[in-house]
Amino acid sequence: MAATAAVDSVLHGSEEAARLCAWFAGGGAVGGPSSQDVLVEPGGDPSAVVSAGLLAPGAWLFAADAPGSHPEVFQVAIDGGLEHPGDELVVADELCVQILCYCSLPRLSIAGPTVVRIACAEDHAAFLADADRAAYDGVWAAALAHIAVQLADVGTLAAPDRSPDAGRLYVTADGMVRTGVGGSDLARVEDGADAVAAALAAQGGDPALDAAVERSALLTGAALRPWLGRYLQAVEVRRRLGGDTAVSGFGMRFTPGLPTAPVDDPTAPILIEHAGTAYAVGLDGSRLFRLERDAARLLEVYAVLSGDGHATAEAARLFDLSPAQARELHRSLIDRIG
Repeated sequence: MAATAAVDSVLHGSEEAARLCAWFAGGGAVGGPSSQDVLVEPGGDPSAVVSAGLLAPGAWLFAADAPGSHPEVFQVAIDGGLEHPGDELVVADELCVQILCYCSLPRLSIAGPTVVRIACAEDHAAFLADADRAAYDGVWAAALAHIAVQLADVGTLAAPDRSPDAGRLYVTADGMVRTGVGGSDLARVEDGADAVAAALAAQGGDPALDAAVERSALLTGAALRPWLGRYLQAVEVRRRLGGDTAVSGFGMRFTPGLPTAPVDDPTAPILIEHAGTAYAVGLDGSRLFRLERDAARLLEVYAVLSGDGHATAEAARLFDLSPAQARELHRSLIDRIG
């Protein structure tokens, strides 16, 4: 997705800032007891993180103080705060990131890179209300389409029942290890990587927001909206491409007459229209594929009507194809996107 990469460079300006945004979003997760990205709250001890074995080779460590020479770890200096709405985090002595709560979105004045967190139950309720408006009315939260705004904890919001791992860790100033700023305490950093892994294995879900929102509320919100992961993917696409991007199933269809509700299937391609052109978002979320409008309509028919027999019959009727031709054309488009 070349256009996306170009836009991201405008936002982040550096690999360090891009990696930090991915950390807030919950990206870069890997399994196992060692973490790929660790952020130590200013005032915490980064040397304890190294001693605990929480850093895999190639990991990124964001901390106020360098823990010494560790060439296998990328170290980035930070300062400021990030636990409370209104905090500001300074990255590499030059980039200032403001930290805000979700409820502040309608009043948001964007002066630079901004991370929007779910910091309480009211924030979570506002997030779900915005998702519902996008799904059923096609009305999007405008601030989330700004390239400088990063929604935090995206993976947890979409799938709070997912198996947790140590793909990103947060270490508080008093030495507690969490999987996110708003997460529950798992272990003390000096207890080591095995203790963190054991605590994660006992969770039964993703604890990255447990200190901010009841797990039951997160689970219910996602269960009632099986399309929530697709909504969050669409939010990211619109953030990268711009707020004039329309998304199939969120107030728009390429094919008149199809049901308008969002598709639940997480493997179905997300179809968008940007600057008058149809695209499919690759299943990994990182690439765009330009489509002829009829190709977008065929993919949409299969995604919305689900069951192959019904979808194939409708596709064959719409495009004057035999059922076998419709199935083959759909299969070739999916292979291209995947």
